[in-house]
Amino acid sequence: MKELLSMATNASNVSQKKQKYRPLGEKEHRFLSEFIYLLLKVANDEKHSMRAIARGQISLTMWRWTADGVCLKTGTVKQNALKYDVTQLPCTKQAKEKAKTSKKDLRHEHTVPRILLTDYIIENELSADDIYKFLRRYCKTVIVTRDEDKQLSTKNMPTDWNFPTIKDLDSGACEYARYKVAKIEKNGKKSLYEEIEHPKCE
Repeated sequence: MKELLSMATNASNVSQKKQKYRPLGEKEHRFLSEFIYLLLKVANDEKHSMRAIARGQISLTMWRWTADGVCLKTGTVKQNALKYDVTQLPCTKQAKEKAKTSKKDLRHEHTVPRILLTDYIIENELSADDIYKFLRRYCKTVIVTRDEDKQLSTKNMPTDWNFPTIKDLDSGACEYARYKVAKIEKNGKKSLYEEIEHPKCE
């Protein structure tokens, strides 16, 4: 029994040693929300020469929201540190399997397309605090394979899907709606949503 406990402890220690980054937390996400808020005035100004750049930066910031990680040793943020980390981000079973040998066929896919998140924030002129609440609810990612990615619409949610109001975020439409309607090609019955594995900490 002692040997089994020792083996389990050693395995846990090895896993912790290998973990170099953690997902962004409230501090980092609050900073990104403030950054997006600062871009809103330009993004909403049709006459501003930097409008398209501002919109693009808002979308890119949402990528930072999910793909970046904080170095456990230095406390600094590294871009794309968790982009394909199937141990810390939700992933499909196939993506988790492929990650064991190669990451070239993996995709960091946002459950709600970033273009829709960007449009909502800009059109509703959200405050920095509301941006934070909104993105915590809807800026989520799943690591999928290239083939699985092709099954998902890249720009649209299902036709009957709508964003809730900021006050009703907790009771709003499911962010995994595209995954629930995407079927696994091998049998046509099982949805891609059923293939998602979440980190044990969730």
